[in-house]
Amino acid sequence: MGHGLTLALAVCAGVLAARAETINVLSLGAKNDGSADVSAIVNANTAKGALLFPAGIYKVAHPLVLKNPIRGEGYARIPKVDATRTWLVSEIVCTNGARGVIEFGGDNPINVENLNVMCRSRECGIRIADCRQGTYTFIDKVGIYGVGAWGLYVKGRGSRPIFAGNMTIFGTTKDPTSRAVGIRIDGPADCRLTNVEAMGVNVGLELFNGHTYGDDMHLWTGVMGAHEPSWWYDTRGIVLGSGAHFTGSEIYPDTCYHAFDMKGEGALCEIMNVMYWEDGSVKDVKNRTGDFLHFADAQHPGKLVLNGGLIGVGGNDAHPGATAKHYMPQAVVRDVILKSDYAIKGANIDRLCLGRNLPDYTVRYADKGWCKVADIFTVAKTGACEGVLTLDGGAAWRLSAAKDSSGRTDFAAKPLNPLCEGREVRSVEEDGILKVFVLCPDATPMSARFATEYMCDYFRPLDHASLRSKRGHSRHRDVRETLAAK
Repeated sequence: MGHGLTLALAVCAGVLAARAETINVLSLGAKNDGSADVSAIVNANTAKGALLFPAGIYKVAHPLVLKNPIRGEGYARIPKVDATRTWLVSEIVCTNGARGVIEFGGDNPINVENLNVMCRSRECGIRIADCRQGTYTFIDKVGIYGVGAWGLYVKGRGSRPIFAGNMTIFGTTKDPTSRAVGIRIDGPADCRLTNVEAMGVNVGLELFNGHTYGDDMHLWTGVMGAHEPSWWYDTRGIVLGSGAHFTGSEIYPDTCYHAFDMKGEGALCEIMNVMYWEDGSVKDVKNRTGDFLHFADAQHPGKLVLNGGLIGVGGNDAHPGATAKHYMPQAVVRDVILKSDYAIKGANIDRLCLGRNLPDYTVRYADKGWCKVADIFTVAKTGACEGVLTLDGGAAWRLSAAKDSSGRTDFAAKPLNPLCEGREVRSVEEDGILKVFVLCPDATPMSARFATEYMCDYFRPLDHASLRSKRGHSRHRDVRETLAAK
């Protein structure tokens, strides 16, 4: 019996040793100068062990269907094919993403590391179409370029099957008909994406039926005017289909017609620290009327939660804003700074307001005269707003504004304590904004806090605390306005 156990352990050790073996593909006859197809050699030997691809250019005419890990000797963050790094250059002809330069799935734990894939048609870079519980894959330091379909495609089932990090995925900028997707995950739960940039693609991240985690992701859908303006209307940062949940931090959906597109029932997106900036990639597109947040089904809208971050809105011109609407009363938005150079007027409520949170902010003055302490949008046909204005000395008023069906706006400032005696509050309405002023008898420094307690949609205060200029300094100089200066 002891002899049998020894023999069994020896066999297991032999199997593990075989699995751990790394085979240099050059020793198998593969060429790394791009002169000959290596797919037959790879597919005939992948079951024998992990494969090493030394730096060079490897022509791939048929999908590499892996049974064991592969590793290269050089990851590039730019699509420059040269022999100093490992490049798998595809010659696969595909029109619909049904084949991948690299393919695997099932219960084989496959790692793909330290190499680059150059696509030439509409094949996938890495296609995992039969993901299962035992797939357990690490994709690390991998660049995928020339993407016309999907950079990374994952479909199947299982929990935690794919961990992908330190990746660059770049779409083709030469094909205006391309609708490339950086990463698509459909089915598996708890996949992890870390330090990923999907650049020049039509959709950065597309998720269906599962929970995905993401950190440090830059999803840029601009092409710097290389395509016709119609290309811009299909751009999306993150698309969430039915049953898709995304939890992320440090997420940068960059220059998209819809930064977040909730396409299915039950979609949920929660992000800590969002970044969005319009970089001029669509400067020739005159009809820039996208929504930062879009719901395909208003009856089943899903949910977006943003905690912290920055949204940059620019272009105070005849065709303002690469994505015109950032006002998202359907979303939960907390502590997100809005950088903008738009004028404070009612017509710009979609660009100067974000979520449905009740604004609570403080302005500070060292001026004499009537100093502005609140801007209340009154662009709704009817509506109301209430809040409490408190000066640093303790004087407080309950401010209320309401508009009836006649279109007339009524304003009231009710003193809440005796400290209000001798102080005055006034308002003036123009450009769809009710501007509230408090009288400062001298230039002694004064702080005024405005805390909203109730508001209607499109009848709401502007959150001065979240508004910043494009130059990075506080917009209090725009906010700070006196009646005497008007």
